[in-house]
Amino acid sequence: MKLLNLNKYFGILLFIFLGLHFHQKNLHAECNQKNCKIEKKYLFHNTLNKEKLVLEELLANLLITTGINENNSQTTKNSFDINSDIQYFEGDIFYAEGNVEVKISDAVIRADKISYDQENKIFIAENNINIIKGNQYLQAKYAQFDLKKSEGFLKELYGAIDFANIEKDLNIVEEKNNIDFCEADYVDLINSPSEVSLLGSSNVRFRNRLGMDSFGFNFSKIDKWRFKTDKIIIDNKILKSELIYFTNDPFNEPQFILRSKNFSAEIINNKARYQSKRTSIIFDNKLTLPVGRRNIENNSFDLRWGIGYESKDKDGLFVIRNFDPINIADNLNVDFQPYFLLQRSLMGESNAFRLKDSSVLSDNKKINIDPLDYFALNSKVKGKFFGWDLTLNNDLKTINPERLYDAFSYDLNLVNNLYRTNSIKNNISNRCLNSKEFIEKNENFNVDLGIYSAYDKENIYTAFGSKLINSYLYSDEKLEKNYFLTFDIGSFKGESNSIENTLNSLDRYGFTTTFENNYQLINKKYNLGKLNKDYNFSPEIINQGVKIKSKLGYGFFNYSNNASQSVISASVGPEFTYGNFKNKFFDYTVLSIITEYISKNGKSPFEFDDFGESSRILFGIKQQIYGPLLLSFSTSYNINSNSKDYGVFENKKLSLGVSRRAYALDLVYDEDQKSIALEFKIFNFGYNKNSSKF
Repeated sequence: MKLLNLNKYFGILLFIFLGLHFHQKNLHAECNQKNCKIEKKYLFHNTLNKEKLVLEELLANLLITTGINENNSQTTKNSFDINSDIQYFEGDIFYAEGNVEVKISDAVIRADKISYDQENKIFIAENNINIIKGNQYLQAKYAQFDLKKSEGFLKELYGAIDFANIEKDLNIVEEKNNIDFCEADYVDLINSPSEVSLLGSSNVRFRNRLGMDSFGFNFSKIDKWRFKTDKIIIDNKILKSELIYFTNDPFNEPQFILRSKNFSAEIINNKARYQSKRTSIIFDNKLTLPVGRRNIENNSFDLRWGIGYESKDKDGLFVIRNFDPINIADNLNVDFQPYFLLQRSLMGESNAFRLKDSSVLSDNKKINIDPLDYFALNSKVKGKFFGWDLTLNNDLKTINPERLYDAFSYDLNLVNNLYRTNSIKNNISNRCLNSKEFIEKNENFNVDLGIYSAYDKENIYTAFGSKLINSYLYSDEKLEKNYFLTFDIGSFKGESNSIENTLNSLDRYGFTTTFENNYQLINKKYNLGKLNKDYNFSPEIINQGVKIKSKLGYGFFNYSNNASQSVISASVGPEFTYGNFKNKFFDYTVLSIITEYISKNGKSPFEFDDFGESSRILFGIKQQIYGPLLLSFSTSYNINSNSKDYGVFENKKLSLGVSRRAYALDLVYDEDQKSIALEFKIFNFGYNKNSSKF
């Protein structure tokens, strides 16, 4: 139910327009003209009822992947009213004209005129067509459907579709069984939040946890989209449009638009596939970024080409090429991303590999390379596997078979949700929102069982185990809570923490937990209000004031060689936010100073999971420079006098970005990793209004 799911867009239209509700036994209609006989009106309804099989076949083709089934569709209410200034027959054609309003269950259809040709089985609606059903809204100038050929078209179509409430609005799921929840991010079981939080700041897993994703345009959490097209053609299972536009921005003159030429949506093997011969992203109606031919079969959208910098595995500057995911099973697909390692090819050498036949713990050496070393490959398998959420990441640092001894790595995650409860109180919907102004209270609790496996990931050589992750998240206007409790058991092989160039192979069990609370101590309430078009640089109202951020953590691990370690950490500090982020100069500043105290007992036999023992001060600042330009910097300062890194600033990250209401673009430099990445986000806006056509 996410990005560009046009089957649902037009499923909504036909679901309402063509009369899935015409199946009903109890019919009612009103007549405002004396020359309109009630018998003819019932004849009209009975005629439509005879077309039930044709309508059902057409709807089945269009709704094949939406989750609607015949049993659920029968739960809709069985009545409709037709009100208009005039209703009459001319031969076999029924007409309703003037302020036409068709009420079907909880849906309302308005038009200047509708007609139905009983002989040719053609349904037409004309001028000022509006359809409202719950939070779903469509308008068009003209609509025509041929029930004989199962085809039709609409002109000057505009819509605002709310996927957060689509199941409820279309009566797909009974309200009592519709448990909504916030879609979880990808779960990295090895790097669970509570465990990573307790690691030392110099640990590679801690640093990578703060890392960045490059070139991804993930639209899966956008609940509400607006779209427009001059004409859309519905031909059995295929939807076609020469030119169609989409935007997540609730305001006109939208800042972010997807433009798709020669667009089609088609059902293949019971799945929707969306094709566009030419797709472009339009930023602020000023910059157009062509992304070429697109085939979309999932909820993600990637640029065809990208560029980045990473020194450890890619020797510096590289170019990435994205392809469309390939289905390998009903609920599984694989996504390939080849890299051209530009800097490696120009230098003619690499520092990304150890020597052949050397220990897996040996340092990398500078080597001469072959043309096959110019290329690297990443693949990701995602989907459902016997009811479990599966993610398998595979990396090849080179496609040269002579270096496969040090080129391949993978990590596998299988996650099954055991329990979930969610309660969101707001004034528009029952889903997660980016715009905090709408949320009064959000509370959810999850229990997930996971199985993980990895090979040569970071400084873990092999890993296999299972985790039980409990999470509790709560937020309201004053308080945010993020609580995690993770139980873990597994077998690992990794670098020794005490003996240099030695691999340990041990079993491990234990648990980690963190309790994070963020309390709004001072709040300039007079600045809070409704998001409007004046907010060009932020997707939400800036909550100015002082926030107190605190975290308490505990971790314990026991190993099969009788070693053990435990740690207690406590952090507290203020975060100051000033400015509305509406004016062009220095109108937004966020400054945080968090002091973290750590007490540790014991030591891990592994390097990869040794808990931190150095207390530190965490600094962070965000500052508007001019207009949408936002500069960010974060670092930690070691205050443990017994540490070799005492008095050293660590984990330095610098970001320069463009912040807009509908999207954000950040160029991030990680000094420790010597990497540069491009982060891109688009924002979700929850709202119950239907903006005028953009």
